[in-house]
Amino acid sequence: MSVRLLGIPVATSLNAKDTIPANHPLNIGVPGHYCRKSTNQALLEADLVFFVGSRTGSQVTARWQVPPAGTEVIQLDIAPEELGRHYVNRASLCGDAATVLGQIAGMLR
Repeated sequence: MSVRLLGIPVATSLNAKDTIPANHPLNIGVPGHYCRKSTNQALLEADLVFFVGSRTGSQVTARWQVPPAGTEVIQLDIAPEELGRHYVNRASLCGDAATVLGQIAGMLR
């Protein structure tokens, strides 16, 4: 799914930082312990966070403080045991990220 379709800012883990070019206008950087302060701030202020293929571990979430408790969360992961493991999910999607995001993009068009 193209982030341009919805104009959604994208934060990535260190392992996924090459999934969107560093100079892309919607790339806000890497959150958590090894981060840009502005990336954490954006996630602290977000109304909704969509985790895609993220295990929501302690490094990328600054020990589960970014986003803060109470933030609406959607999580997409191929491993069902990861869904809702660290955050209460508003919606949990189990499947291959590329496939599911492609299906969502198709519905939005």
